[in-house]
Amino acid sequence: TYTFTVTATNAVGTSAASAATNAVTFASAPSAPTGVSAVAGIGQATVSFTPGASNGSAITSYTVTSNLGHTATGGSSPITVTGLTNGITYTFTVTATNAVGTSAASSASSGVTPVDVPGAPTSVSAVAGNGQATVTFTAPVSNGGSVITGYTVTSNLGHTATGGSSPIVVTGLTNGVTYTFTVTATNAVGTSAASSTSNTVVLATVPGALTGVT
Repeated sequence: TYTFTVTATNAVGTSAASAATNAVTFASAPSAPTGVSAVAGIGQATVSFTPGASNGSAITSYTVTSNLGHTATGGSSPITVTGLTNGITYTFTVTATNAVGTSAASSASSGVTPVDVPGAPTSVSAVAGNGQATVTFTAPVSNGGSVITGYTVTSNLGHTATGGSSPIVVTGLTNGVTYTFTVTATNAVGTSAASSTSNTVVLATVPGALTGVT
C-alpha cells in the first residue's frame, strides 16, 4: 500500500510537502498454483494444489483443466473434475483468478486413470448336461477401464464356477432339478452387477439299466 505527497520547486527552493494522497494498493494477476496432484475416481478425478501468491488482489476462483479439455472451478483445493471416461489417462493443470486477471497455468499433475467395475455380461444361455450345465455369455460392453480378470457363474441354488471367458461349465449339479444361471465379471476394481437370468434347464441322463427282467 502506498500514499504520495507533492512538492513544488522554483529558483528559490522547494515547498513543503502536500498532504498525503489516499492510500493505493498495486495488484497483478495471481501467481500460478503449485504442487498439483490428482486422484482418480469413477468417471472423475479429485485435483489438489497449493495456491500461489494473490499479488495484491484476493483470489476469487481456481480453474482445473484436463489434458483433454475438461474443466471445473472452485474456491479452494481440492476440486473434482467430473464427466471423465473410465480407462483414459488424464493430467491436470490449475489457474488462479483475481480481480486483475488469471494466472499462468500450473505445471501438470501426474497422469491418473479413472476406472470402475465392469458392466454386467449379457445374453446368458445354459445347456444341460449330465450333472452339469454349460453356460455361455457375451462379455460386457464396458470393462470399466480395467481389464476383466474373470467371470463367475452362479446357479439359482447357489452353485458357482469361475473362468476367464465364455463358456463356463458348472459341475456338481443334480439330475432332475431345474436350474437357471447368472454371470458376473470382475476387474481390479471389483465385481459387476449380475447378468439377467439364463433360460431354465433341467439336468438329465440316460436311465439306469432295467432290473428283474424275466
